[in-house]
Amino acid sequence: MFSFKTVFNIVVWVKQLAFDDTLRFNTEQIKYNLDGCIKQIKNMIHAYDKIKYDKEKKFVFDITKIPSVVPKQDAEYIYKDLSKVIQHVCNNAHMKVKITNRKKPYIVNAVRKSIFESGYAEIYNTFVYFDSPQLENYKNHIDILFGAYNIPCSIIVASRMQEVKIPKELANDPTILKILILYVTPSKLFKGKSFIILNGTTSKNNKVIYSDLVDYYEQNFDAIQYDELIKEAEKLERKLKKVYKKLYTLNHFRNSLLSKPFSTIDKAMYEKILISIEHFLLSKNTYLNDNVEALEIAIEWIKSEGIYFKNVPFTLHDVALTIQHFRNKIVN
Repeated sequence: MFSFKTVFNIVVWVKQLAFDDTLRFNTEQIKYNLDGCIKQIKNMIHAYDKIKYDKEKKFVFDITKIPSVVPKQDAEYIYKDLSKVIQHVCNNAHMKVKITNRKKPYIVNAVRKSIFESGYAEIYNTFVYFDSPQLENYKNHIDILFGAYNIPCSIIVASRMQEVKIPKELANDPTILKILILYVTPSKLFKGKSFIILNGTTSKNNKVIYSDLVDYYEQNFDAIQYDELIKEAEKLERKLKKVYKKLYTLNHFRNSLLSKPFSTIDKAMYEKILISIEHFLLSKNTYLNDNVEALEIAIEWIKSEGIYFKNVPFTLHDVALTIQHFRNKIVN
């Protein structure tokens, strides 16, 4: 007879190895289809042998056998295994931690705890033996480091992409998997190799925003990049308007209206742009009003008509000067 302690240890061992299925056969199956029962048992043993092999491959880390490039299939396994953990941790962080800059340490500690409780390899001590001159610098930019499928894996947690400061050598190191968790604003493209950017916001699914290894994209990245560029353009536009308001008051600016804009382009293209600007200026009566700044009209022209001249080397200043010149000519 087995003692309770022995039985308990067996159960724990079975659960740890994922052997948690029980095959049951009735009397008729054993009596009349013994070969079928044996085949089913063998198939189950083979399946669990594979599970055990995969677990050993997943958790054992040998620094002498690191692949030269992170295999796509292994990266997908790691992502699938960690995505639920990361989703749970990030959702808890948003519910429990109200101050944004305190969410990062909460997420880092909770994800690290879950990773090593799951049996992933702790490689901080062996990391110094990797064949790379930038290791110490790498460690300063990595929040969590672990090994999986003999791949050194790093996790960087940040509120938004602008906060991610990764050395170029690490970014382009194809042997290290870089998982970025953005827990406030999932935006901007990370330019590197072997990376996964995860959405760690309050959304229900922590899907991949962008990656060169896995294909579970949450949304069209072109749309994200477009929104970011529009915001950046609007910010620059506000600054530029302030500069031009000061510039308008200078005598030199008024004198510059007599100089010829678009001096770097050929005559034929110059004529096309002049016609386009003149027609645009006459399309709305408000454009002839002195209360509307020439710069604002120039920006509107570039947004609607400038795309047709995107390969022509002209400046916003050229357009603004031309508009002001036409307005002076039409009004006077």
